[in-house]
Amino acid sequence: MKRVLLDVDGVTADFLTATLDTLVQLGGPRVPPEAIHTWDIFGSLPREWEDRIVAEWHKPNWCSSVPIYPGAREAVLRLRDIAEVVFVTTAMHGAPHWMWERDVWLRTHLNAGGRDIIFATAKHVVSGDVLVDDKASNVAEWHKHNPRGTAILWDRPYNRTEQVASSIVRMDSWSALEELVQGLP
Repeated sequence: MKRVLLDVDGVTADFLTATLDTLVQLGGPRVPPEAIHTWDIFGSLPREWEDRIVAEWHKPNWCSSVPIYPGAREAVLRLRDIAEVVFVTTAMHGAPHWMWERDVWLRTHLNAGGRDIIFATAKHVVSGDVLVDDKASNVAEWHKHNPRGTAILWDRPYNRTEQVASSIVRMDSWSALEELVQGLP
């Protein structure tokens, strides 16, 4: 059975909307998600809000409050019928509750078990047939170390200016991902 490695934030969890909602709750301006044009959110937001937002990310219950993208749960369940699905997510260092809350989030929203979750900043060391991530550098590094695998940059407005190798697939459709995985040898 093929192994599909799924990033969480930006693929199944709407970290961006949660962050922009936090900005408003702190008294900052309302910024639409389409206004974020770089993976580094603070490259598109007023920098004076960065420390306050990061402090919020580190608070208890912030990670667990991140909404799931519509359709992600159903898509992950369908993917599990054709592949082993492993969530590869970065721990937010300095946020003492992050890993525990992310584990609970994955179990609650995506029915993940403990063996289905890997916390890794160096995602390129995780073995799989497919990696789906919204950060272009993660996808490029993973593909460099796993050239036989299929590297997928999950298309979001904030990563559209990123140039990636022609061997990296840009995708934003769960049905296209399912079709791709089914077609793998």
